[in-house]
Amino acid sequence: MNRAVQHPDRLARATEGSATALLAPACASMDQFTSHAEPGDAFAAAARALVPDVA
Repeated sequence: MNRAVQHPDRLARATEGSATALLAPACASMDQFTSHAEPGDAFAAAARALVPDVA
């Protein structure tokens, strides 16, 4: 999940001027997580890690 969130962030930051990376936790990953809530929690943690100053 971290790589999936970090990749578009790096691409947006490498773009000249202003760029936006739209991140949405929609993917088929039932074999990677034990519950339906776990992927959302992992996505939120990875997205928050991109901007540590935001709670």
